[in-house]
Amino acid sequence: YRLRDPAEFADLGLDELFAEDGLAIIEWADRVTADLPRDRLDIQLAATGPTTRRFTFQAAGPRGRAILQRLREEPTAASS
Repeated sequence: YRLRDPAEFADLGLDELFAEDGLAIIEWADRVTADLPRDRLDIQLAATGPTTRRFTFQAAGPRGRAILQRLREEPTAASS
């Protein structure tokens, strides 16, 4: 949201940002969709109350699906 236009996002060094073994979390990613890798995991947050949120996950590509599957299989810290 701090970037003035999508070109500024591209200037951040997308090759390093999206390195194959790395993880990038991008707030307001809908503003730079054209620059995002096709293989990714999108996470949308929606307020459901004053202190609660709903997370919706959508995987695209083999790596995105593998990450989502791993999240489904592993217990969360909140449940321990």
